[in-house]
Amino acid sequence: MILPNAEAILEHAKMAKIQFQVKNNKLIVEAAAGVITDSLKQCLLKNKESIIFILNHHGISENELKAFLDKDWNDYKDNPAALFAWADLLVKRKLIEQSKVPANFTAEGVCKGCGKIFLPPEYITDRPTISCPWCHNRINGLPIPKPH
Repeated sequence: MILPNAEAILEHAKMAKIQFQVKNNKLIVEAAAGVITDSLKQCLLKNKESIIFILNHHGISENELKAFLDKDWNDYKDNPAALFAWADLLVKRKLIEQSKVPANFTAEGVCKGCGKIFLPPEYITDRPTISCPWCHNRINGLPIPKPH
């Protein structure tokens, strides 16, 4: 079995119940006996750095983050804390585009365009916001989860 990239390996690992951890920037692989074949081991070794990157960045691949940051990639590529923050933002953006409320959106707010919305508590003010993270959904005809 040849898996072309880290994303494919991680998808296969989910189905095969292979667990990954990163400790001290080392990849630790846990699986039942016989699950990791020689060809899978070669794929893991070849893609180890990319797998570690994805596991350290909320499941976002380096290529995905490069595409998201576009021309700003070079400003952040050597800053692990910034890359982690950008990956977190990208994960939240994906959740919002799927009309799912990110875990830290625990407060109710009001947007002038979207009405009642979920927001992080630190975004709440005594006045409606002019725009919000959900405006993209409204503009594109996607659902917006509403507080009850």
